[in-house]
Amino acid sequence: MTVSFRDQEILDAYEEWRVGDSERTTAELAEDIGISRQRLYQVLAKHEVRLKTGERSRDDVSTAVVSAVGEAVLDQLMSTRAELAEYRERYGPLTQG
Repeated sequence: MTVSFRDQEILDAYEEWRVGDSERTTAELAEDIGISRQRLYQVLAKHEVRLKTGERSRDDVSTAVVSAVGEAVLDQLMSTRAELAEYRERYGPLTQG
């Protein structure tokens, strides 16, 4: 994979950054090179650079959590729709006001 000039600048700045030597955060590093922290992490992930600040979060875990929450919300929505249909059948349409 070829590295763009801008990506190389970002990678170089990250390589030069020493976590323990200063109080600078990754957000400050990103700001110094004119990008967002999210963009910094995107470039690092794209080029499979090991993080100096700890392990990268696992996408499969977060995806599983999001999927479980989404399923629970969908179940609740379907249950609420069924209750509303039962209410309308018994009492007629909802009135406004």
